[in-house]
Amino acid sequence: MKIHKIPYNKLNNMLYNKLNSINCIKDLKHIKLNNKKNNIIYNKSLKYLKILNKPTTYFKLNYKELIKTVKKLKSGYLILSTPFGLLTDRKAIIHKTGGVVLCYVR
Repeated sequence: MKIHKIPYNKLNNMLYNKLNSINCIKDLKHIKLNNKKNNIIYNKSLKYLKILNKPTTYFKLNYKELIKTVKKLKSGYLILSTPFGLLTDRKAIIHKTGGVVLCYVR
């Protein structure tokens, strides 16, 4: 089991809670080191994580593009930032919404 230390911020916290809900990480702890709050991630079965949203490039998918993209994916999840908050690709299809792709998890 791998342990990772990640800086705490609201987006990271929401992202790791979403990863925990789809059983990609085992646990998330909040600790304070040198008066800075950090997240400690206990990795369970996270084999591949690709961050797709960077300051210079980002991918927006509407509902129809999202359906085509999900059909091409063999396995894994896309995590999107939508008007409903952070959603996996499957939940975004249920809500019939698109959004900005943050990362791909396998």
